[in-house]
Amino acid sequence: SIFNKKGKFEQKFELLNNIFNNNFSSIKVKKVFDKFLVSYQYANFTLFDYKNGLKRKIFEEPYNLYSNIFYSDKISPKNNFISFIKYVNKDYYEEYDKKELFITDLKGSLKKLSDITGFDYSWSDDEEKVLFSFEGNIYVINSDGTNKIKLTDNKNYFSRYPKEGVNLINPVFSPNRSYIIYTKQNKDNKPEVYLMYFDGTHPIKIGYGGYYQWFSDSENFIYTRMSDSEYITSIVNLNEPTKINNIENLFFEEMSPDREKIICHNKDGIVTLTGLGKSQHFIESYNNNKFTIETPIISPDSKKIAYKVIDSLYVGWCTAASIKVQSKSYGLCEQHWDIENPTATLYVSDIDGKNKIKIAETQKAENNSYWD
Repeated sequence: SIFNKKGKFEQKFELLNNIFNNNFSSIKVKKVFDKFLVSYQYANFTLFDYKNGLKRKIFEEPYNLYSNIFYSDKISPKNNFISFIKYVNKDYYEEYDKKELFITDLKGSLKKLSDITGFDYSWSDDEEKVLFSFEGNIYVINSDGTNKIKLTDNKNYFSRYPKEGVNLINPVFSPNRSYIIYTKQNKDNKPEVYLMYFDGTHPIKIGYGGYYQWFSDSENFIYTRMSDSEYITSIVNLNEPTKINNIENLFFEEMSPDREKIICHNKDGIVTLTGLGKSQHFIESYNNNKFTIETPIISPDSKKIAYKVIDSLYVGWCTAASIKVQSKSYGLCEQHWDIENPTATLYVSDIDGKNKIKIAETQKAENNSYWD
């Protein structure tokens, strides 16, 4: 269902009928101008136009467990391409096994860019370059598939557990494409954040942590780490990379499209940061750990925030029982809400938490909410 930011109902789409009992936990919806993209079962990309109700399947392969899983699908910064990773191991899933990175335009013209290992990759803001990791090193390639260049020289790559080597993963361009931040993953499982020039030269260690994004000025970036069981969000300036602005008890969630605002959460609820983290705005409370807040996301114009509040907590357990899939055994786990049929309420507010509006309320559904 689609609502405008004032809560007025506009459009409803029947995306998938009677599949997984209408449990849409594997659906992702992302902004493409006046359209939105749906990926289902990691092997289907369909584009919906919410103004005229039309839908067009861009790409699809039959879904087979562990033989053609699709994930990490992204819309390119200027909304001209869809990219995704295809897992091709037909035996079992492993984090650093070889995979394939694909790109398609919105008409479905598919092209393989490169083999890839790890989980993530990133576009340059101008859509000309793509960064990725392969066999422990950082590579860059033109988005048309030409001129693949190895930027690092790590010879101690590991691909299987136990971890006995080093992996360089998750590279991200600065907006002006002058710098790259990335993660160094080593055998003691303490990820380290590194910074280097766009050509792979002069790498320096920033600190321990992970999950990072650049601010719009290409001179500051943010990352999160854990210290003594507490999250610390840090803001780094390139002019003084060893002088780090630490904001304790905050976990970085998402950067706004204009790269100026940040969603974080702490033990009390969700907050937004503005002014390079100098100003904090409280958005919503966990109600003394009685509520769950899901999918906080900033609008495309970076002025609003939408989020879902559920009057329940997610709990789970695992059992020693197991099932076999293609000769491999897996433990059985179950996750559920601590009350039956909890209520989910969708809210929208200004980025500073003001002018909060209740958009919709329903019994908990597994699909996430996204801006169009």
